[in-house]
Amino acid sequence: MRRIRSIESNGHLSEYLFWYRKRPDEINRRIDMSDWIHGETGGYLRYSTERRNWFGTDFSLFKEQANKPLSEHKRTSENTSHIIEAIETSRVYRGHFNRRNNGIIANLPDDAIIESLGYVDRFWINMIEGITLLTACAATFSVLVSVQRLSVEAAMTGISTRSSSLCCTTR
Repeated sequence: MRRIRSIESNGHLSEYLFWYRKRPDEINRRIDMSDWIHGETGGYLRYSTERRNWFGTDFSLFKEQANKPLSEHKRTSENTSHIIEAIETSRVYRGHFNRRNNGIIANLPDDAIIESLGYVDRFWINMIEGITLLTACAATFSVLVSVQRLSVEAAMTGISTRSSSLCCTTR
């Protein structure tokens, strides 16, 4: 059996694994508060709200940078430029990609969105298939997938948690 480890920081992972935030006295040990992306509760919302007017403040800077030759730009750590390069040149790029499961992780639902190892070349993204999580991990993630399905259903239908909880009560 292949062992799978998290590729996320504890803070980012805590968005998906609620027990990382269960005890307030452990939050500072598990979550790095130095930047919003490292797990700050509501960090992305705060960051987005603060930056909501970015276009008006940054557009002139973007226009100036657009005139510089590409040789003067430094490549970032983002995957995008590496992916485009791999597709265009067939130079293989290894990364972790988010996508619909469709059997990549054998013991998770096909419609779950996963992040897993893959390779990019002229044939696009090719994922490593046949991964099996430890049973306890698969069970935990399956519960989280079910909760996310309920959230999507509620958002799409307008059913509140109050009215949907009626299906779970016994009389």
